[in-house]
Amino acid sequence: MKKTLLILFLFSLNSWILAKPMQVDITAGVEWNHTYWFMKIIPIKLTPQIAVWTADSNDNLIETLFVTEADSKINRSEALPYWNSKSTKQEMQVTSATPKTDFSISWSNQEANIAYIYAEVNNSFDYNENFPKQKGNVDGQPALIYRAKMDYDSQTIVLDPYGISRGASVHKDYSALTTALEIISNIKVKVKN
Repeated sequence: MKKTLLILFLFSLNSWILAKPMQVDITAGVEWNHTYWFMKIIPIKLTPQIAVWTADSNDNLIETLFVTEADSKINRSEALPYWNSKSTKQEMQVTSATPKTDFSISWSNQEANIAYIYAEVNNSFDYNENFPKQKGNVDGQPALIYRAKMDYDSQTIVLDPYGISRGASVHKDYSALTTALEIISNIKVKVKN
């Protein structure tokens, strides 16, 4: 019995020592809120769909930190296709409405095997010449993936554009994007000691 309690105590202590408070700060870009003109006369204000998650070195999802509510409730897997290809219904409990502007996500990291942090962002109806409007298509430009390698020795980790997604894979060439690159100004992870 004493050995069991000692093992449980050491396991709890190890988890407490590994736990690092972290914060993801997402700064809205100029295309965060954009207007779609329905039938060219009715303005509709749109905000992006966003997912933020951690992954191991094999890109397996460890934990979803945030996902916009519309994506989880309506199940618009085409809005955040890469995150949707990795997630399960358990991640739906971290949903929230899309914030109107900049926002932060705080969490206590207790996973020693986090290798990457990802964000995926997408705005409906953001067409450009490379992704023009087509009948029945609301997507426009594909979802943009941001990624950073976790560095626990750094105070701030910046997520950079990593690629685009129209499904379960990431295509690293995102040069055809225009306004999609301006939805988010920057994403930073602050590691608090």
